[in-house]
Amino acid sequence: QLTLAGDIVGVMRGVKVSSGARSMLKVAFDAARALADSAVGSLVSWDRIFDSANADNEFADENYLGTVGLQSLERADEDLAGKTPFARPSRILKVLWLMQQTTRVPCTESNLARLLVDDTRADVLDLETRLHATLEQLRAHNYVRQDAGSGQWRFLTPDEVTVEKIVSRIAGDLPAKDVRDRAAGL
Repeated sequence: QLTLAGDIVGVMRGVKVSSGARSMLKVAFDAARALADSAVGSLVSWDRIFDSANADNEFADENYLGTVGLQSLERADEDLAGKTPFARPSRILKVLWLMQQTTRVPCTESNLARLLVDDTRADVLDLETRLHATLEQLRAHNYVRQDAGSGQWRFLTPDEVTVEKIVSRIAGDLPAKDVRDRAAGL
């Protein structure tokens, strides 16, 4: 996971290296420190890495998620309260967004489940089942989509959601061939 963390932090810094950019070691240390009072066997899941990396609200920068994107993550918890096996669906969205910052790890349910594990005693198969049900609810609420060809999941930014809704509305008014032709012209 350290190699993956290095990739993600490198991408996050991108062209813009601000004074607010924190080192991978600090992010990992902060995330691990948050588990100091946890039971033995607790693990740093990738949503905690996201929270640690965003401690100074760095992802509010438009080069990353932007303020609207961060609000979208938190709104998922409100929109899906009591409707999913995950109490906080934003955990999934945070990990998915981090995974999208590198090509090293495909954004599959299996990989996503493993990066959400927060305890060595976790039942990964049960986690995958709960994850699948939650992803389907997130899809129904336009937070994610699954690529039909690869099966990989993608967190949709608010701008991407707007485009998806426009395409859906156009698709309802036009035959499928016309939708493909118009999309190809964009």
